[in-house]
Amino acid sequence: MWQSRQNASWEWQAAHSGDWPYTEELTAGFVYLRLHGSPKTYASRYSRKEIEHLAGRIQVWLSGGEPRDAHRISGRVPPRRTSRDVCVYFDNDHRGYAPANALELTERLRAVPSGDR
Repeated sequence: MWQSRQNASWEWQAAHSGDWPYTEELTAGFVYLRLHGSPKTYASRYSRKEIEHLAGRIQVWLSGGEPRDAHRISGRVPPRRTSRDVCVYFDNDHRGYAPANALELTERLRAVPSGDR
């Protein structure tokens, strides 16, 4: 877990991996994703299907929304936004998977016209 002080409230972020629980709890005006690989932490490549799924969620967050099936851990209403910054960090670095997945995600997000986000 990562903790930071943001917008005068504590924000908790969980990382996605095969070893830790995954949550999508919106608590601030940005989204921070730390992707370690799954099912094997640091050593699994995300599939094209997983990248497509992630890209769809990122598009919703960029527009200030929240995915309908968000993995939430509270009943707290997320802060309303017209847009959100989204930072994605791939840490599945075994065999160079991180840069390959980052390029795949970048290409997928660039393929969507900005008006459709």
